[in-house]
Amino acid sequence: MIAELHGVQKRFKGKRVLEDINLTINENEIVGIVGGNGSGKTTILRLLAGLMYADRGDVIVHGKKIKKGQFPGNIGLLIETPRFIERLSGYENLQMLAKLKGEIGEAEIRSTMEKFKLDPHLKDAVKTYSLGMNQRLGLVQVFMEKPKLLLLDEPTNALDEDSKKRFEEMIFEARQQGAGIALVSHNKEEIKRLCDRVYMLEEGVLKEVQPV
Repeated sequence: MIAELHGVQKRFKGKRVLEDINLTINENEIVGIVGGNGSGKTTILRLLAGLMYADRGDVIVHGKKIKKGQFPGNIGLLIETPRFIERLSGYENLQMLAKLKGEIGEAEIRSTMEKFKLDPHLKDAVKTYSLGMNQRLGLVQVFMEKPKLLLLDEPTNALDEDSKKRFEEMIFEARQQGAGIALVSHNKEEIKRLCDRVYMLEEGVLKEVQPV
């Protein structure tokens, strides 16, 4: 098991968002989460990433409970619109992020960029990128270090069909290599096609559903 939510509750301004949530994400598995806007899907990903904390219950990643001030490592995270330093190029942004962790070199960055049809030699600043290019750059950031846990929120937003196919190839490759993946999407057909297990989040309650 790579990640687990056990009896998790979360409220915002007294409003229940998550109620007694239990969820496991295993190695070699893609878990899909569907639900309406504002249902709390992204909140689950934020809890797993250590970006917010549960009011009750345990959030466990890589065998350790997440406590306030702790951010679990070995995670690839894409939540909402990817953000980068706008004055730098895509490659310069990724190079800077890679240097902070010191886990991969330039070859891995370039290779992953090319898989998503982004030119590592392009000098244009990120602020000039289209929405699709920015989303692809965010996916490169997620996949380039081959993390054990991937947390993906609407990852195919603004992607053309070719980029969507490449994303599917990459997510299946990550699963085959032992990663656990949580995928949030409004696209039920996409969820059905990609995921091993699927959950519906409604009124704060998470239930496994088959089919979607």
